[in-house]
Amino acid sequence: MVEGMTRPRHTPETTRLALALLAVAAVLALACTARARGLLLNSVELAAGAAAIALPAGIVWGLALGKAVFPGRRLLAAVTVAALFVPLQVYAAAWQTLLGFDGWTTGGGPGDPWLDGLAGAIWVHGWAAAPWVAVLITWSLEAVERRLEEESLLDATAARVLVRVSLRRAAGGVLAAAVTVFALCAAEIGVTDLFRVRTFAEEVYTQAALGSLSGGAMPADDAAALREARDLTAGTLAHWLLGGAVLLLAAPLVPRPAEADSEAGWRLTPRSSPKLNAALAAAAALLTAVAVVAPALGLAWKAGLSTARTAQGATAAWSLAKCLRMTGRAPLEHGRELLWSLGVAALAAAAVMIVSVVVASWGRRSRGARLTAGAVAAAALAVPGPLVGVGVILLLAHGVDSPWHWLTPMYDRTVAAPALVQAIRALPLAGLVVWTQLASVPQGLLDAAASEGAGPWSRWVRIALPLRAPGLAAACAVALVLAVGEVSATLLVYPPGVTPLSVRISQLLHYGVDDRVAALSLALLLGTVALGTAASFALAIWQDRRLKKNHDRHADRAPLG
Repeated sequence: MVEGMTRPRHTPETTRLALALLAVAAVLALACTARARGLLLNSVELAAGAAAIALPAGIVWGLALGKAVFPGRRLLAAVTVAALFVPLQVYAAAWQTLLGFDGWTTGGGPGDPWLDGLAGAIWVHGWAAAPWVAVLITWSLEAVERRLEEESLLDATAARVLVRVSLRRAAGGVLAAAVTVFALCAAEIGVTDLFRVRTFAEEVYTQAALGSLSGGAMPADDAAALREARDLTAGTLAHWLLGGAVLLLAAPLVPRPAEADSEAGWRLTPRSSPKLNAALAAAAALLTAVAVVAPALGLAWKAGLSTARTAQGATAAWSLAKCLRMTGRAPLEHGRELLWSLGVAALAAAAVMIVSVVVASWGRRSRGARLTAGAVAAAALAVPGPLVGVGVILLLAHGVDSPWHWLTPMYDRTVAAPALVQAIRALPLAGLVVWTQLASVPQGLLDAAASEGAGPWSRWVRIALPLRAPGLAAACAVALVLAVGEVSATLLVYPPGVTPLSVRISQLLHYGVDDRVAALSLALLLGTVALGTAASFALAIWQDRRLKKNHDRHADRAPLG
């Protein structure tokens, strides 16, 4: 998945620090009142259920992508990476068409749904998180020392080496994946709101919608107000520490560009381990089908379903022509929302890239900058999305008697508020990509440019940024896609006359998944996967060409004999 990349590993210090942050988060949760503890426990139950689905599936998926060799592996890897950025509400709509009310399993009519309540939220979150687990496991496996695996093969079978050596050495990736699943579930409300599951993030959204978090209706009892404020603070800090643990565990796994061809990790081969290799290949194909293809088929079924009344009663029939027509027409019918989404997301992505590049360049010289950036990224990653929206409201919305009243038009007359919340939500992941890209720029190259008279601005603009242009373009695409799909905070801050597509889909889902919603969701799913797959292949081709060029250059310089 990441050929030609250097593969750093966890250090014991970072792992211990991450576990300490998780322990402090648990203590903060226990310090809350019984009601807040119940909401946080609901969040934990949701995340644990999702992890029970995502971890086994993602580990097998990651083993297949990281260790097996089979035709189409690169395509499956690209699709897996692209699936990371499918908006969560699209997954919710897709699984509703398969297993929910008025879905495939109920025959397209009212019936007892398979997915409902907490079980439904767990199922959607679990399969949405499975690609994240697979990618983290793959990266972690590629950091395992090839020499250690090959020496173990002298005394054990390939299957035993995978389990007892590769996976054991990749335990940090498994832990990072588990914590990431918890963070993804804890900060989102798109699915829990749809399935009527009360979590801490859902409670924050409800209170924000009622206005109590921004100075509106407050409890009449001062003691009750104090307890609510204490619960909010403790719960938010717990989420923040969870985000810090995610960054500590996941950041070392992100591959960095290598200037020379790095040693490829050990892999199975169809000749040496035919059965195991074939089993992993089949498992990867099956998991991709369940996590990506099945939701697409469910949406296609719903988009092409037609109901007609006859003398014998209502009959339902599926039409490919209707499915194609509805899916092709959906972006045009929702063109206004799509344009608003792309415009606001473009502003958010631009802000993310500017901030990330500045912080990454500053962070190379300052430890304090790195710590500050990590703290901010942790908060943006795991703090419930509605709290981000509330923070932006408090920042921009002011009364006429406030000295900051001049900021209010930015809140209710421009798209500054949704662009800001989307930038904050997209910053951790896109910023992590930018950070790893720019951190890999050789310091010797920058020092050589400085010795030739290049200033700091010239060194970064003319050397560092062009050198990492493809990776930075990928980070910008990540920020754009994440911003388009953000709904938890955007629900609270979008101004009148501006309805982003993510908000429109979320609103329509509360009325059921009809053919129009299914067609729009299918168009988004296919578009995201197609663009993400194309971008992954383009980046891989560029990396291969650059490594080949470097290899040829070193070969030309090698002495004869």
